[in-house]
Amino acid sequence: MKLKVDFVTNSSSTFFIISTKSEDDLNKKAIAQIEINLRDYISESFSSKVALINDFGIEYLKTEEGKTVLKEIKKGNTIHILRVSSDDIDSISRYLCEEGLDNVKMPKGIKIIKDEGGY
Repeated sequence: MKLKVDFVTNSSSTFFIISTKSEDDLNKKAIAQIEINLRDYISESFSSKVALINDFGIEYLKTEEGKTVLKEIKKGNTIHILRVSSDDIDSISRYLCEEGLDNVKMPKGIKIIKDEGGY
């Protein structure tokens, strides 16, 4: 009889079967497309210069990023800060931490200002 003495999880697993013509095929990147509801990851939103300064300070507006953000606010756009963690239990958070927004096709009207994926 086998006895499991370490931590037991409720995780599930599966397996896949694939076919390749050559070993080189395995070096090619597969593309996984997932839908992401960006609203689920918004931690803060700013639509005015005053709100931006209150949170980030006046010095932030002197940085390139701050200038870009302020320009978007002046156009009437709202700035959203999305926060994710690799410790989050959902796989999308972990994916975004690893990959950033580089491989996410954004809908029309959304502009990426800062993308720091990859840890």
